[in-house]
Amino acid sequence: MKNIQPGSTGSSEITIRLFNPSTEDNRYVSGQSEFGRVIFCDFETIMPIPNGAVDIDTLIEGMSQDPEMADAISEARAWVAESFYTNKSSLKILRMRAGFSQKQLALTIGTSQSHIAKIENGIADPQIETLKRIAKALSIETYKLCAVMVGEKIE
Repeated sequence: MKNIQPGSTGSSEITIRLFNPSTEDNRYVSGQSEFGRVIFCDFETIMPIPNGAVDIDTLIEGMSQDPEMADAISEARAWVAESFYTNKSSLKILRMRAGFSQKQLALTIGTSQSHIAKIENGIADPQIETLKRIAKALSIETYKLCAVMVGEKIE
């Protein structure tokens, strides 16, 4: 394995802004730190993507063909939502808590993954029938989903 020095050909410059909630310390660092949560990361990759590399969506889709692995991935999505988005509500978080990918939710309600992405990102306003189907798929009441869509927290 080749050791690449910062600033040499093929290296990446990474800046991470860390926030420590207990001390309200905000700082930029390079490398790793013993505390903090990443709230900003800016980097530029110079090295080309290797031949034969697989993007994450293709990898997860392939792994999801195995029912046990699909269940594990679904549980992992729910864990991420519960662990990192505890006090927040959004369609994305509700979807993750239910263990769905955008594509899985789209297939379940009869729409496209790109439509789900547009709804999650506030680019598209869904029809009420779409909201009803999403609420049913996520096992929540439609009025709660509507509240989340307008930025209200639900419990």
